[in-house]
Amino acid sequence: MTLTERKTRQEIIIRIDDKGSDSITKALELVRNKFDANFAQVFKTITSDNGSEFAELAASLEKDKTAVFFTHPYTSCERG
Repeated sequence: MTLTERKTRQEIIIRIDDKGSDSITKALELVRNKFDANFAQVFKTITSDNGSEFAELAASLEKDKTAVFFTHPYTSCERG
């Protein structure tokens, strides 16, 4: 999983076990633990494609008040 900050282009790259939504949730927990209390300030929004691995993304970020946006198919320009 790759998280890219839009302005600075700084990237966080995390190896996931498979393309399941559980793996994405675990990877986000690692990121959340790394940023601790600053997670909600650093990650105000997350934009992803419509892959099945991101099915639980909005639910896993709900407690942090992080907005989740999904791109339209075949429009990679929406991902930054």
